Amino acid sequence: MEPDKLICTKCNRELELTSINLEYLGHRMTHQFPTCPVCKLVYIPEEVVMGKMQQIERELEDK
Repeated sequence: MEPDKLICTKCNRELELTSINLEYLGHRMTHQFPTCPVCKLVYIPEEVVMGKMQQIERELEDK
């Protein structure tokens, strides 16, 4: 197994990049995240949550 491949612990399947629609405070954005093809569990990496998403959250709350 390659080190950068993610496996769903529930289904034991490799996650595949999928476009996911996110909505926060009435604003929508689409981003690709690794997703289980069976149970549809979405993996959002910590660097996305603590970086880009946190920045967008601050901008939206400041409006």
